[in-house]
Amino acid sequence: TVAGSYSLGVLPVRNFSTGVFEGIENIVAQKVRERLVIHAESCFSCPTPTANLSLLCEEPFQGKIFQGPQYETIGLLGSNCGIDSIETIATANYICNELGIDTISTGNVIGFAMECYERGFISKKDTDGVELKFGNREALVQMVNKIGMREGFGDTLAEGVKRVSEEIGQGAERFA
Repeated sequence: TVAGSYSLGVLPVRNFSTGVFEGIENIVAQKVRERLVIHAESCFSCPTPTANLSLLCEEPFQGKIFQGPQYETIGLLGSNCGIDSIETIATANYICNELGIDTISTGNVIGFAMECYERGFISKKDTDGVELKFGNREALVQMVNKIGMREGFGDTLAEGVKRVSEEIGQGAERFA
């Protein structure tokens, strides 16, 4: 669980750079259930529901139903990117599902790019004008779309952390 991982200090936070996340209370299971989940699901003939059917309540996808978000998605698209809005995480999850991209890899590469941006390895010029800072909800959603469409800087990020770190250079590999 998100809360359990956080209490053990193993939840990814800001590209795995820290174990402290100020917005943890906004992304734990209770908030997911309160704000998104409409039904818990299980596999056929299984008595244990392990998946959530959720409803997006914010634009631009208000009213859309999707499966998730799961622990890994919350960790990588959420705390790893400094995002404490379960609605924003759910929106990014929905976009990943629609575009056929993995939420874990996507959150990992965006978190890495956010650290590179904050450390000055890349700038707005490199990111198509997106202020790619930890906690920037709009930037997260924009980059998920750009990765899925292989557009601009998203095309670079779609190659994954190893290749992006090699392309950025300047010692950015240390944070990959």
